[in-house]
Order: sequence, then structure tokens, then C-alpha cells
Amino acid sequence: MRSNNILTEYTVVAISSENPIALSDLAHACGADRDWVVRLVEVGIVEPPSVAD
Repeated sequence: MRSNNILTEYTVVAISSENPIALSDLAHACGADRDWVVRLVEVGIVEPPSVAD
């Protein structure tokens, strides 16, 4: 019997106010369009960092 081994590689980047990510970069990383990411923010699933006054 032939065995196929599958290797999965993950890259993780912490996103925070010290290490932000642009909207277009987040959409690209998710394989989604920018409107979908904006909608996630609008409904509260994704929360943008607060801006310091």
C-alpha cells in the first residue's frame, strides 16, 4: 500500500497596535476581498485597534 505524506506549514503573525496590518493585506491573507473584511468590522467580528488620543 502506498502512503502519501502531507506536510502543512503555518505562518503566524501577531497583529496588534504595535504590529498593525493593512486592510488590503488582511483581506489578501484571508483570501477575501476588502468589502468582506469591512463587513466583519461593521458587525463586530473583527475589531480594529483603538487610536490613542
